[in-house]
Amino acid sequence: MIRRKVLADLELSPQFIADVFAEMDSSGQALFFVEVAKIAATWGEGFSGDYQWLSIGESLVRDATSTEAARDIIRGILLGFHD
Repeated sequence: MIRRKVLADLELSPQFIADVFAEMDSSGQALFFVEVAKIAATWGEGFSGDYQWLSIGESLVRDATSTEAARDIIRGILLGFHD
């Protein structure tokens, strides 16, 4: 097997990240949120991840670029939570 290290300059735009996220299965997508939570836990004292998540929700409601389809994704995730 031949291995080659390739360096790529990628623009990690929300669209690019969404494309990669959409290609994952549901387990991979859930793991994405697990990894985000791990990163958020390192943000340090004085920064609340809870506030960030509330801000995202508010942006999905008020921003002109948000869509009902985007809000439906969040609602669908919420419906999946059960004991």
